[in-house]
Amino acid sequence: QQIAHLGSWEWHIPTNRVEWSDETYRIYGYEPGTVEVCYELFISHQHPDSRASTVAAIQQTLEQGGTFDNLQRIADAAGNEKVLSAHGYLESDADGAPSRLYGTVHDITDVVRAREAEELAHTEMKHRENALRETLVDLSHDVRTPLSSLKLGLGLLEVSDGAGRLKTSLIAEV
Repeated sequence: QQIAHLGSWEWHIPTNRVEWSDETYRIYGYEPGTVEVCYELFISHQHPDSRASTVAAIQQTLEQGGTFDNLQRIADAAGNEKVLSAHGYLESDADGAPSRLYGTVHDITDVVRAREAEELAHTEMKHRENALRETLVDLSHDVRTPLSSLKLGLGLLEVSDGAGRLKTSLIAEV
């Protein structure tokens, strides 16, 4: 689990007892076994931007059964922001009441940060490409304007010289 940054967890719903694997403790920034884990502790680590969707995913699973999958942003015990992919499975007792929710939590922070860096580099490259394109358009205009004037002047010489001798000598002087 430690190599893959993948932890497991189990919530005994009637007693509100939560068990974390050693890697889940580490993902949340604790040494294994150093804190008493409960649902409230888990929720307290949820980032405000993902807390509602995490609670809703769990609540929906408790009400409808089945499984849940969601992305969570958390702050670990030291305040470091992390991105987790969580998967949970519900077990019910003989009466159909939720008794146990268990699953995995995968720390995908490095993957998310790498994607963000890649997207930022791609955006930066597009900006530079557009700036280069604008520079080339300006340069092309700056070069074409004098050449157009020169071409126009030579064209006028062709028109003003009916015999061709003057045109040849003026062009040669230029």
